[in-house]
This record gives sequence, structure tokens and C-alpha cells, in this order.
Amino acid sequence: MDNRNVNKPNINKTKTNKRNSAKSQSDFIKFMVLTGFAGLLILLLMFGIFFSMMNSDDKKDKNKESKNTNRQEINMDETSLEDAETGEIEKITAVVSKEAEGNVIEIINVSTGEGIILNIEIGTELKDVYGEAMTLKEFKLGDIIQTKFDKGSRVPEYFRISGEGWEKSGVKNFKIDKELKTIEIGSNVYSYTDKVITMNKNGLISINDISSKDRLTIKGYQDKIWYINVEKSHGFIKINASDEEEGTVEIGNHISMSLEEAKEIELEEGQHKIVIKIEGYEPLVKNIEIEAGQSYVIDLKDMKKKVGKLQVIAKGLTDYKIYIDDVEYPANEVILLEYGEYNLIVRKEGYKDWTKKFKIQQEMNRIELELEKEATANLVKMLVDTEPQGAEVYINGAYIGLSPVETQLPYGQYNISIKKEGYSTFDFPVNLEEGRKERQFLFTLQEDDSTIGGD
Repeated sequence: MDNRNVNKPNINKTKTNKRNSAKSQSDFIKFMVLTGFAGLLILLLMFGIFFSMMNSDDKKDKNKESKNTNRQEINMDETSLEDAETGEIEKITAVVSKEAEGNVIEIINVSTGEGIILNIEIGTELKDVYGEAMTLKEFKLGDIIQTKFDKGSRVPEYFRISGEGWEKSGVKNFKIDKELKTIEIGSNVYSYTDKVITMNKNGLISINDISSKDRLTIKGYQDKIWYINVEKSHGFIKINASDEEEGTVEIGNHISMSLEEAKEIELEEGQHKIVIKIEGYEPLVKNIEIEAGQSYVIDLKDMKKKVGKLQVIAKGLTDYKIYIDDVEYPANEVILLEYGEYNLIVRKEGYKDWTKKFKIQQEMNRIELELEKEATANLVKMLVDTEPQGAEVYINGAYIGLSPVETQLPYGQYNISIKKEGYSTFDFPVNLEEGRKERQFLFTLQEDDSTIGGD
């Protein structure tokens, strides 16, 4: 029998035992490592809890210091806060009058108007109107809230947005009565107190700075307004116009007023189209930007008068003269005149003057007329001069004047006599015939010889 075949089973069994022993040792080592790791985690967790408790105590100390500091800085109606809880609990509806600084927030009791400082701590429940969690920083100025707090420590149990508060945005065309302290919005009338919070984009403002031309966001409780934010403020347009000037002012598509009413106009800040109309002037159109609290001045000197065209026609005649307000214009030509009232005279020799008052109030104007001939006889202008001058001039024995002298005479025969001391009298017949409008005569006088001999 072969011995090698008998020993093989024993060898395999020994190898199997060795493998099992090695596996047991490996499992033991893994167990020990996992146990050590778990212990380390538990130790770290304990250290974390310990440090958290220490930090919590530190925060409480810091909060107490913050409370003391905030009490000194904030000017409120109430007395100093007490740190100790009294057990006296107050539940109120209020408005946020100052947003949170640190863990401190200021409110006003809507029932009493009392200002209150609250200290928000870790355990305070902060929620919105839907019951969702909020941070203290998310509560904004003017929010209507409900809170329940200890009157001694002023630490609230909860601080929530109230579902009973209301908000209106984009409010326009309201009526504000600053004496009665009311604001009328549509058919509703709301009141406000001196505690109302009013602000614009630059910060807090006075209620007296608000105009009915502004656009507002309003928050309130029941029929009382507690917060007003001016979304868009107002500015002014000033129109430099005399009391005598008449016209209209149009602002956009919906506002129209007389020029007399529009000396100073309040308008919401922003872009506006202004159209000013005065009779006889081109409309003045301006697109302007109104800034809050600023005035935009419009001077009517910028307006230009309208200009019309005029033609004056004297039927059947030429060479006539046109006078408009004593200014001569050529005949048969187009005359440019500003809109307004004028005096017209049309004149031609041998015809009566034609006069009329007229207005230019449209682009094209035409005046047609007929001149009437003079009722008197045709005249000839006669100029008589002498050398030397200063002689007496007589026509048909009637004294006319000293030479040179001018006169007008009807057509016909005349005798001119010239007399001057020291000179011979001179007589000269003239014929003023038709067709000649003017005659001129120059006479040279001769010295009187008899006067010379006598000397």
C-alpha cells in the first residue's frame, strides 16, 4: 500500500485550520478599529455639546450688555427696561417702528401709541402671516405684528406678522387733511396720529412733506394708518406770466387749466409733457423731467408769435401807398405780420384816404378795397422863390407868404406879384393848366433906382 496517498487528507485539514485562524484575527482587528472610531466620535460629540453650552452662556451675557447699550441709545416714551422677568405677560398688536439692530427691535402699540423695545432671544418664535419661519432682519418698517412678551424682560414668546394688518400700494389721487389728520382714499377715510411713520427713498420725512400728487404705499390696522412710504414724490412747475395774459396749460392728456390757475403747479416726479396755448402765439411745447422737491420754471418769453400773410388790393389802381400802424409797405406785395390787431391806411394822390382796423388771426389774409376820388378840383402845387429871398409873394392880390413859399391852386390863370423893400415890384402872369401837378418859379429882383438916387 502507498503511504503518500494515506497522508494527503491530513495535510489538507491542517491548511484549512490555518486559514480560519487568520480570518478570526482579521475580524478581531476590524472590530477593535470600529470600536475605537465610534468612541472617538462620541468623545467629539461630548466636546461639541460642552462648547455649545459655553457659547450659549457667552451669548446671553453679550445680549444683556447689548440690551443695556440699546436702552441708552434709543429715545423712547417708556422707562428703562428691567432684565428680570416679572411673570406679567402682555399680548398686543403693534407696528414695527424701527428695524432690528442686533437682537433688539422697536414697535408701537397700535392701541395705546406706546413705544416698546423688545429683546429677541433664541427661543422667540418668529413667523410670517402664513406661519412660515422668518429671521428678525426680515421684519420691515411699518409691518403690523402680533407679539406676546414678558413686561419685565421684554423678551417675546412669539413675534409674528399679523393677518389683521393691511397694505395698499400705488395709492394716488388721495385727499389728505393735515388738520383733521385724515386721508381719504376713494370712498374710505383713514385717520393717523403723530406717531405715523412717514418716509421716502431718502429716509424719514414729515407728514407735512406729503402732497396729494404723490404716489404712496400705506400700511395700517383697522381704520388707522401707521406707515406711509412715498413711492414717487412731487415737484413744481412755475410759469412766469403776467396777470393780463390769458391762455391755457395742458399737462399730459388729462389735465387742463387756465394760465391764471397755473402760476405754480404740483406734479408727480417724472416725465411730463406741457403745452401752453396763448392767442396769437405758437403753442409752447416742453417735455420736462420733474424732480422731487424741485421747481421747473417756464418763461413765456420763449413763446413765438404766430405770423400771417396779408395782401392789400386797391381795385383798378397802382402806385398807391399802404401804411400799417404808420409803417409804409409796398403795394401789391405780400406783407408778413404777427398775429394781432392793426390800423390800415391806403393813400393815393387825388383820392381820399381809406382806413380800417383789422386783425391777423389766420395764416392767409386778403383785403380788397376801392379808393374814392377827391371831391375838390384838381390842384397844382406851386413853389415861388426869389433872389434875394424874403420877398412878399401875392397871388391875385392875396398875400401868400415870404419867399420861398409853397401853395396849391386849382387849374387857371393867376397873377404873381413880388414886393421887397429896396427892389422894384415885379408882376408875372401864370397859367396853371391841366396835366401838370407842380410849377416852380424863381424870380431875380432888380434894385429900385429911385431909392438909390435919393441917397
